[in-house]
Amino acid sequence: MFDQIILRFINSRDVSSFSTKDKIFFFKELAYLLDGGVSIVEAIQTIGDTSPNFAVKKVSANLYDNLKAGESLSRGMMRHPQYFDDSDVNVIRSGEGSGEVVSVLRFLSEEYEFLSTIKGKYTSAMIYPVILLTLSIVAVFFLFIYALPQIFSLVEDFDVVIPWYTQAIMSMTNFISNNAQWIIITFMLFVVAAVLFFSTDFGKKKRYEFILDAPAFGKMVKYYHMIRFFRYMRLLLQSGMNYVEVLQFMKTIMKVPQYQDMIDDVLKGVKKGETMYQNMSFHTNIIPADSLLLLKVGESTANLPAAITNIVTLYQQDLEKGLNDLGKVIEPILIIFVGFVIMMIVVSVFGMIGSVIDSASLGG
Repeated sequence: MFDQIILRFINSRDVSSFSTKDKIFFFKELAYLLDGGVSIVEAIQTIGDTSPNFAVKKVSANLYDNLKAGESLSRGMMRHPQYFDDSDVNVIRSGEGSGEVVSVLRFLSEEYEFLSTIKGKYTSAMIYPVILLTLSIVAVFFLFIYALPQIFSLVEDFDVVIPWYTQAIMSMTNFISNNAQWIIITFMLFVVAAVLFFSTDFGKKKRYEFILDAPAFGKMVKYYHMIRFFRYMRLLLQSGMNYVEVLQFMKTIMKVPQYQDMIDDVLKGVKKGETMYQNMSFHTNIIPADSLLLLKVGESTANLPAAITNIVTLYQQDLEKGLNDLGKVIEPILIIFVGFVIMMIVVSVFGMIGSVIDSASLGG
């Protein structure tokens, strides 16, 4: 009985979490089966029957019921937003319309592998700096609340002249130690306000503007979204869609406000007979000029997918290299910043001690 309770608990946890790894397996396995001539209903059933993962079993069972009821795969996926997002549904729908379901399934598995790799490298690059910064902030806050007030209280019994830099640290210490509770409350309210603001359309746009303009890190974010944009565009073009259809699909896939604004501009231009390059050239804040030149060549030679492949290959290499170097850039900056703060505290304490010693010597 106890074993059954544990198994039921594990199953419920597994069903509720359809991870990126599960998606990669699901899309890849489905592509293999369909490419082998298995019908989509049988393929979904086979995946559900053979997978040891309860989340995959649950997803497959739901889709199997939808397919048996006569719905398309994309329609079935749309009914389960807890498992598949809008980009999954739209890409599958494009494959159903063009008869390239196997190709788009392979693309989705590759796309999620790409995203998983990028996130893994980003996490590896940022985990040490984030831990270092967090521990440093906590340590410095502890010093200002508990350690420094006791140290500086020693000087109250002496009539000494305190150096200006020590006075500055003492004033800061008094303010922080006397208002620690309000500082924490204010910080928490600021975080809540920021979350609410950035959840709005205007706030989301401003957030991405700030991120894209950030040194080093902003460049990586720009490359990531640009690569994702062009990877999806290449897939949709190769599936037989025209420019207008591609751009309409891309707007549902790209959730970044700057990209949605750009797509609107390009879509208006394409409808008037203009090239994509002409309107994308006004958005160099998110599309680098070098990639626009490759895009222009692709449009002029009527071989846009090949040009996009060159763009993706070029910038994907730069992105991976940049992520590998990101931690190397951030760590020294953080170490210097933390070292400067510690140095100022140490200097102020020794300045106080020196003043006390000088006063004692003169008194003697």
